[in-house]
Amino acid sequence: MSSLLRSYFISTLMLGTVWTSGAHGRDLFRLSQELRLDVAHSSTTFATALGDLNGDGWLDILEGNGFGGPNLVWLNDGKGQFVDSGLRLDNPGTTRNATLADIDGDDQLDAVISGLSLDWPNPGHYDGALVLKNEQMKFTSLGPPVAIAQSVAAATGDLDGNGTIDLFVGGWEAVVGIGQAEDSRVWLNDGSGNFTKVESAVGSEQVLGVHGVALADLDGDSDLDAYLATWWPGLPDEIWLNDGHGTFSDSGLRLGGNDISYSVALTDVSGDGRPDVISAGASGAQVYLSDGMGEFVPTSQALAQGLGIARMATGDFNGDGHADILAGVSKAPSQVWINNGHGYFTDSGMRMTTTGGESLGLGDLNGDGWLDFVQGTQDATPTTVWFGLDPKDLNFDGVVDAGDLADLTNNLGGDPSKFDLDYDGRVTQSDISFYLRVLLHATPGDADLDGSVDLNDFGILKANFAQIGKGWADGDFNGNTVPDLEDFGLLKQNFGKGTAGGAAAVPEPAGWVIFIAGIATSALIRLRRANVSAADIN
Repeated sequence: MSSLLRSYFISTLMLGTVWTSGAHGRDLFRLSQELRLDVAHSSTTFATALGDLNGDGWLDILEGNGFGGPNLVWLNDGKGQFVDSGLRLDNPGTTRNATLADIDGDDQLDAVISGLSLDWPNPGHYDGALVLKNEQMKFTSLGPPVAIAQSVAAATGDLDGNGTIDLFVGGWEAVVGIGQAEDSRVWLNDGSGNFTKVESAVGSEQVLGVHGVALADLDGDSDLDAYLATWWPGLPDEIWLNDGHGTFSDSGLRLGGNDISYSVALTDVSGDGRPDVISAGASGAQVYLSDGMGEFVPTSQALAQGLGIARMATGDFNGDGHADILAGVSKAPSQVWINNGHGYFTDSGMRMTTTGGESLGLGDLNGDGWLDFVQGTQDATPTTVWFGLDPKDLNFDGVVDAGDLADLTNNLGGDPSKFDLDYDGRVTQSDISFYLRVLLHATPGDADLDGSVDLNDFGILKANFAQIGKGWADGDFNGNTVPDLEDFGLLKQNFGKGTAGGAAAVPEPAGWVIFIAGIATSALIRLRRANVSAADIN
């Protein structure tokens, strides 16, 4: 182990960092920090929202807590480490959802908090969605709360096309059977934070409680539609379509129906540019793919089967450009599922070392370009901050270079948690191919992976020409394990690419060198194949 890498591990251990460990597949996150208060509070963090609250360019944390615990603001120091701001925001009793958005158009993120009142059946001032205006880190109520009896789900977005942030507030009280049942409602913003309720309700009479709301253009007409995740056994989720002016109508689509739904994500997982549906609940998650004609086709996948997924977040965690799934599991370690690019997922094997992923916030917290996340948990367990790991930096030395490829090549058949990049449970040549072509987008001919195809690469290929058992770093760019004339052709074709100010012409091998080398290479390959065949027979 290099001194730099050794120092990295030592400093990590001294900071109390815990690495995840999975059954297979390279780890993608490490635990960075536990957010602890000087005074303990016995609450569950049901809501986690990320945004730049103090205008310094870094993502901060709004932590929404339940059962009387305070709602907290944690400030980012610019390195992904968080300190308590000392702010304690209004809490309806049990905050179940928190969203950050510029409600009043002053270029500062305001807070939208929804939850359940503790004084049932006589709800107090904070029922439904409470909008808190942010003025230089001073949060005050922006007018009366958006009145709805109880709500655990709300979403923000421009619902009427006027360029301002509106509210979609999910109804809840009918589920608990207390007071008058309330439907989900849309509240339109005039741009200054003054809201007007759209009188027509959203959700059929079958919707007894909305536990999750997600907004996306589901019918291709360029406005935000609504997906309602329903909290009631045997009742399906519903999709309601926006007319472009904030009035919603029932699409008639019903998804799920055999499970209690907790959360939903609307994102393109199949690569066709249309949002698909990932619905999660008491028995795991289901994936529905858009057919491009307004329908969503269920797949045969059962993600985290038998586990209650309280929250989900989606993003590209392994660097291949596809949306993966981070599943916050209730009362069990959270999981990461890797997308194959077509909307089918493989369990990465990662299990987070904290339990009870009741809330998730996703974003780049430390400025390294990779997605990190914040996880809120149950029963006074501290909220945790996890840093995403650069999937290209295989030896964790902070530099992506030929040394990473060498480590991967030298560990074929080795530890999957370090080198299994395609998540098939093994470290094979396919991981090398994935690393070079998908993660690095390497140019054939760039043997030393310095970003340019130049004379140094020519020298590497020349030194290893016609030798069996070589890899990319030795000049084998076509993957046949022998640097040969085809590899020379690839190097010649790309010579000078990535080189500032151009490059000299690639040297041409003498004719007799090419002739002899070609014969030698062919003979060696035939011999190698013969040996392999003989070994296989024996």
